[in-house]
Amino acid sequence: MRIAFEKVINWLEDDWKIPAPEACMLLGQIAEARCTQVVNPKYTYICKTNKAVLVGYHG
Repeated sequence: MRIAFEKVINWLEDDWKIPAPEACMLLGQIAEARCTQVVNPKYTYICKTNKAVLVGYHG
């Protein structure tokens, strides 16, 4: 899950110009995350957000 969130934070920094500390706080409020696969011992998680929320975000 950490990797999934890290990828989204990087995307928010690069494409939306949101600094990492703000991106972390924002994701804490709007992220949709879940485990999508469990095959012992591998796990796959996703982290996503609605772009409509980001359009209205002004930092």
